[in-house]
Amino acid sequence: MADLYPDKLFNLMGKRLIMATFNYRPYSIIDLNADPPVFDGTETRIALEFCKKLNATFDFSIDAENEWGEIYENDTGNGILGAVVEDRAELGYGAIYLWSYEYQFLDYSFPYIRTGITCLAPRPEPLAGWITPLLPFTVTSWAAVWASVVASTFSLFLVTKATEKFPGRSTNIQAGTGRYASVLDCAFNALGLLVLQTPPDERRSTRNVGPNRHVLVWLTVMFLLITTSYGSGLASILTVPRFGPPIDTVPDLVASNIPWAATHPAWMFSLRESRDPLTLHVTSQFRVMKNEELRKHSFMGDTAFSIERLPAGHYAVGDYITEEAAAAKLRLMKQDLYFEFVPTVVRKGSPYISKLNKLIHRLLDSGLVLKWEEQVVSAFLPMGVQRAVSQSRRSSKDDYGPTKLQYQHIEGSLYLLFLGLAISAVAFIGELLYNKCRPGTSPSE
Repeated sequence: MADLYPDKLFNLMGKRLIMATFNYRPYSIIDLNADPPVFDGTETRIALEFCKKLNATFDFSIDAENEWGEIYENDTGNGILGAVVEDRAELGYGAIYLWSYEYQFLDYSFPYIRTGITCLAPRPEPLAGWITPLLPFTVTSWAAVWASVVASTFSLFLVTKATEKFPGRSTNIQAGTGRYASVLDCAFNALGLLVLQTPPDERRSTRNVGPNRHVLVWLTVMFLLITTSYGSGLASILTVPRFGPPIDTVPDLVASNIPWAATHPAWMFSLRESRDPLTLHVTSQFRVMKNEELRKHSFMGDTAFSIERLPAGHYAVGDYITEEAAAAKLRLMKQDLYFEFVPTVVRKGSPYISKLNKLIHRLLDSGLVLKWEEQVVSAFLPMGVQRAVSQSRRSSKDDYGPTKLQYQHIEGSLYLLFLGLAISAVAFIGELLYNKCRPGTSPSE
């Protein structure tokens, strides 16, 4: 009995299927100039398996200049997307994601790869030597230290005034006459206590006796603890190098305000419709550059580069990232910018979609997609770059660990010394000029 509804896709008898793609490893690797020509890649293997299942031949439509391409409102376009929407190709693949705008013109197969889009960001730079004296304490700690100095200043001043107004029987007012009489005098003495310098009057036989004595003792104990904590922190800073803040998360990338770049705006297609302020800021930092420009910036430490974190533990890295740049200048972010799923695109109403989805389900169930990723990466991607990217978060022995004392470690202290000497010299010259120019003052005075 004749089949009234035959499966016309069961055997295409050598019909040619045109597939739109471009060279983007490890998804698609097409080299027509090789002998024999190379047709490989994780997604290319799926496409070739599909042709084999339907008994079809294959050909490729490659638009290397426009890569993923774009679709215009008049149902035309370029790149992979344009070739499929204009019916110049039956299938299109090459790390295409589930984009909502393109879905108005194309259909997606069942997705078969989950990919995380992240960045290789510039490595943190060592902190400048001049800020070494500031590193032992945080901003909050420094604020607390200076607040304690201010509080100590007014404590000394107020206790001195109260002692003069309400002297006790054991208080030696004559011995303390003129000491801590002004706020400025108390401030200088509080700063001296901060560096463990006892006020000079307290080292004389006529030292102050009374409530001020108790205040000075407790201030000395407090500043001793502060100075000891500072010294311990400084010893740690001088032993282990300190670096600037790393770029590990999306907020870190936004805070750094450095651009992240790739060769095509398709890297931000998935973020186009987001209204999240953080995501909007990230999209505003995106830049499109040529391969040569990207390669140059990879050594300059001023740009992050989008890459893909693949499901089998490998990375889809552009050819413009070399092993030297990945090992010395770049560092993998902890957090993904976003994640996506990778399908094959076909034209709307394509008769191939159901057969393709069945094949994809069988490949996923068998685990072949993950196995193919490992094989393609091992055969076609530079393993040095893969190792450099995966190990980029590890610090080398030169970047981390005990180090010898160097000039940059004491650079900040020398700056403070020169600043103090300069201020002292300016103050001394100013006093001389003031006394010389003051009316009614003789040179001998």
